[in-house]
Amino acid sequence: MPRLPQGLTRRNVRTSHGVTRVFVWRRTVDGKERRVSLGSDYGIARAEYRRLEKEGPSKRQPVESVATPPLTVEVFSRRWLAEYAATQRTERYRAQTEQRMRDYLWPRIGTTPLSDVKASDIRRLSAELEARGVGLVTRRRLLEDLRCCLNYAVQEAGVLERSPWVSGKKGLLPRLPESAPDPLNDIELAEVVKAAPENWKPVLLMLAYTGLRWGELRALRWRDVRESPYPHVVVSKSHDGPTKSRKVREVPLLPEAQAVLDSLAGRTGTVFSLPETASWIRRHVIGHSRVKDFHVHRLRHTFACRYLERGGSLEALQRMLGHSTVRLTERYGRLRPEVVAAEVRKVGRDGTVGGTVTVPSASEACK
Repeated sequence: MPRLPQGLTRRNVRTSHGVTRVFVWRRTVDGKERRVSLGSDYGIARAEYRRLEKEGPSKRQPVESVATPPLTVEVFSRRWLAEYAATQRTERYRAQTEQRMRDYLWPRIGTTPLSDVKASDIRRLSAELEARGVGLVTRRRLLEDLRCCLNYAVQEAGVLERSPWVSGKKGLLPRLPESAPDPLNDIELAEVVKAAPENWKPVLLMLAYTGLRWGELRALRWRDVRESPYPHVVVSKSHDGPTKSRKVREVPLLPEAQAVLDSLAGRTGTVFSLPETASWIRRHVIGHSRVKDFHVHRLRHTFACRYLERGGSLEALQRMLGHSTVRLTERYGRLRPEVVAAEVRKVGRDGTVGGTVTVPSASEACK
């Protein structure tokens, strides 16, 4: 297309049928800028432009300004994906976020002007998705993305005065029910390892003995395995980018984990050559063992529960698991019911543990 003459501009307008290119004539008349839409055909727009330019200012009739289309939820959320999510989230997480918006957000409130979004619209969106059978976790993740997008519109983009997510607006995010950890007991762990192929046994044992996530173990390299000042591994990234907390942490190696690493041959490159997901080994274990509800994250639960049962502290476990708060560690590292029951059986009828407990005086407790 030839270069447009001065005063004739081209802009893209989003309609219900997609994006349409429109030519606009712009001139200042009587101190005011006037704009006239000349359609999408360049030939017609050029002819109409020449006619308007030939007329003098006194002969020009008042022209109708081209209304700026409102900034909709879909338009701004695409901008948020390109500006914020592209720099603050991993590629995989960003793709999942865009897919959720494409499937659930844009078809329902995508055409709603961003400034018109209210808390009631968000509640209605959540109710519609729940009625459709969308899972609780998916609904919560979608609304968390929408909340981040609206906050970005207020705090950084400056296109919105106030977000519907203001203080006092409770209940917009569906609450996830707290789920107890699901560790493997000794018999189940032995069953899982026995059912796994020979080259997969060290992988499953390392997950159970270190509490690493699948992506973190997949990205672990031999140079991250350190012997001094104590045996540990440095966890600095996952398979698709940084770790979940975006922090580097050190995980001390238990003797069992160190024995697994010592049994492996080769000390260059990655420790294990693993696929991106653990779906294959999960299906294999379920099909070849009696543990029919196995998934690899249960090995992380197994490590956390065993660590606490052996007397480890929550604070140390938090750093080893890479949790942002101790509250997460309390949930994932909760003691198993049989361990709690065994502890209760130690309590005597007189309320003392093991038969005798010396209660210090107030002055001794403050020393």
